[in-house]
Amino acid sequence: MRLAPWPGAPAQAVPTAGWLMGGASVDGCTFYAVGGNTPGSVAVPNVDLYNPATDAWTSRAPMPMGLYGIQPSAVGTRIYVVGGYADISTGLYAMTSTLIYDSGANSWSSGAPIPVGDLGIGTAAQAAYNGKVYVMGGDDGDYNSNSTNYEYTIATDSWTLRASMPTARENNVAVTLNGKIYVAGGAQGADPNYAGMTAFEAYDPATDSWATLAPMQVARVSPGIATDGAYVYIYGGTDSLGATFSSLDSAERYNPATNTWSYVDPMTQSAAGMVNAYAAGRIWAAGGLNSVGGAYTRISTNQYLVVGANNCQPTAVQLASLAGPSGPRLALPLWPLALLAAAAGLLVARRTVRNR
Repeated sequence: MRLAPWPGAPAQAVPTAGWLMGGASVDGCTFYAVGGNTPGSVAVPNVDLYNPATDAWTSRAPMPMGLYGIQPSAVGTRIYVVGGYADISTGLYAMTSTLIYDSGANSWSSGAPIPVGDLGIGTAAQAAYNGKVYVMGGDDGDYNSNSTNYEYTIATDSWTLRASMPTARENNVAVTLNGKIYVAGGAQGADPNYAGMTAFEAYDPATDSWATLAPMQVARVSPGIATDGAYVYIYGGTDSLGATFSSLDSAERYNPATNTWSYVDPMTQSAAGMVNAYAAGRIWAAGGLNSVGGAYTRISTNQYLVVGANNCQPTAVQLASLAGPSGPRLALPLWPLALLAAAAGLLVARRTVRNR
């Protein structure tokens, strides 16, 4: 089965052209772009909200600090950002912070820091389930790839160490579907070529156990990941982070019922480390890094793949803004409420690549 292709004319570009960015959706109809690594390896605190109904971005309250290498998780109307990399100029690197964004109040607060030690954690996979946030794998800031799995309980503002992943890695990504957390791709700091991985594993929070599943068809470092409530979609990323690394445009989806993979239409423009989200019936990829043979550039492209029916209806104010004296200027489709699911594509290279 082929899906509708990623459109040749992308949506409104993300305001921040960066990579190692994070994304999350709190309502299934809009999504946030959070942080990023901009030219000069500047970590930015930027937060922007994209509304597909109006194809417009709105600036929101920035994070307390600039961060990249993050994968935010939405729980209710709040977004949780754990760890990440701070601006090198501050003398800090991998962080232990837990930052909490209240989308209703448009404000930030802090939770208990993740107990990973002084080195912090960056480019870890992060996902949420049942009032808890899970942080899996990642880099300790000293090129050591982890297999650790930390659980943050929102109600008690506390951390607990859970069963480790079967495969240690960083630059991996995660998403929650039907009570299980799926962790995909990544790379290992001990690998001199920093090659992409096809590893795909599932964590069951109810039993605190892991299962090794069918590997992805393409090895990927920092791909996008999202779910429409039926499948897990993996797209983009890079083949490695060696001297001649290239970003990918291929996309595939996983069927949990059969433990099998199939290709879907490729992205319009290859990218890695971009904002990723599922919102308004579409898989989104905003910004990121585009690279061919090691020659790279940060992009602001906002592209999407239609994967299902979609009736996130615009508000009366939004409709009015699209209407002229004689009525609406364009017809808006009625979109069914999309399932909340988001992930940040993460990407980190050896220090020579990270800090470009």
